[in-house]
Order: sequence, then structure tokens, then C-alpha cells
Amino acid sequence: MILYCIYNYLQMSDFVLGAFGLVGSVIKFGFWTVVTVGTVGGAFLYMTKPDNKSFDKYMNSQIRQNTPPIVSLVPNKVVNVAKSAITTTVVKDYVVVKVAEVTVVGDNKTNYYIGVVQNWFAM
Repeated sequence: MILYCIYNYLQMSDFVLGAFGLVGSVIKFGFWTVVTVGTVGGAFLYMTKPDNKSFDKYMNSQIRQNTPPIVSLVPNKVVNVAKSAITTTVVKDYVVVKVAEVTVVGDNKTNYYIGVVQNWFAM
């Protein structure tokens, strides 16, 4: 409905512009190009948004990379229990991306991670 109203407005712009019909056509083409790219891009981001389980896997891999090799002998369940004891994690869904806030209990330092296109990135 909104796009139909905008389309009608742009059709009236040709009448208003009169001799500047070419300018109106360029504006309409640009508008529809932006709408199309925005819609396709938004749909792509929505469909490839990662889930919460993938964030847990990402955090476990980060813990394993940033700890001494001896920790690799510890089972994943123990790592998950330790992680949940010293951190609080809140994952917020923003339609096309997810943002995770990880707070370390002792430091009260918050780290942010953004999830987009099936990947998580530190911010």
C-alpha cells in the first residue's frame, strides 16, 4: 500500500515537473533501484541470520583458542559450566542481525558480538 502511494506520488511528479520529465524518470529509477536492492538485501540478511546455538559454538572455539593447550583436554560440558558460571550472555534479535552481550561477572566488562550471514564477529 505504501509503495503504491509512493508510486502514485512519483507519477504526479512527472506532471509537476513538466519539462523536467527526464529528471523525474531518473528519480523514479533511482528510487525503485534503492527499494529493490534494500528489499533483496534485507531478505538475504534475514535468511542468513545465525542462531543462538551457533553463538555458543563460536564462544567455545574462542575460549579454546585463547587458553593454554592443556584446556583442550577438558570436555566441552565442563567448559560450558565454567563459562556459564563466570559470564552472563544476552542475545538480542534485531530482525536482520543478532547482537550478543557477554558480561564477565568479576570485571563487569561487557563484550559485544554481532551475528550476520551465519557468522559472529567481535565488535
